[in-house]
Amino acid sequence: VQTLQKPTPLRQLQLVHLMDDVQAENTVQDVELSSLMDRTNTTEHRVDILIKDSAKVAFYAALTNSGTVGPYNTPKVLRFSKVFTNIGKAYSPTTGFFTAPVKGLYFFRFTVCSHMNEHIVMAVKLLHNGRSIMYNLQTWDNGFGQFEYMSNAVILELNVGDELHLVLPEGGQTYDNGNNHSTFSGFLLFGV
Repeated sequence: VQTLQKPTPLRQLQLVHLMDDVQAENTVQDVELSSLMDRTNTTEHRVDILIKDSAKVAFYAALTNSGTVGPYNTPKVLRFSKVFTNIGKAYSPTTGFFTAPVKGLYFFRFTVCSHMNEHIVMAVKLLHNGRSIMYNLQTWDNGFGQFEYMSNAVILELNVGDELHLVLPEGGQTYDNGNNHSTFSGFLLFGV
């Protein structure tokens, strides 16, 4: 069994100075770390502001060149495949979904057209994250064979990743051709 010897007074003094040096070094490192954390937080805040201020989001698309769309036995996502503007790439013509790239206040507008007769219901739903927030419907008004149009608009506060799309309800019909009768558009008003 080995016994510990009591340090000599000189050794005790050296240990006290060494501990003082370590504590002083820790204090300096704490101050430097605090300064780095403050600068990092400030930089992150400035980056967030720059992203919000520089975010440019706008799209405009028409439905199709194929003429009549629907009616179907089940609801169908309308895929506005003729994209004329898609700044920020937030609208997907493949899926028909708009996905918010930044948190902000957005404006959306749609117009749908149909070649109306007594058997046709022109209808469209606007869904936000899978929940219906608008449903427009128009039935025949004895104006056989004429084009009818329906338009509406919304302003929505969206979070990053929120999705918006239009659905053709079961039994509904719309129409589009090279004249771009049915359109969907939107843009970021400002970041929040």
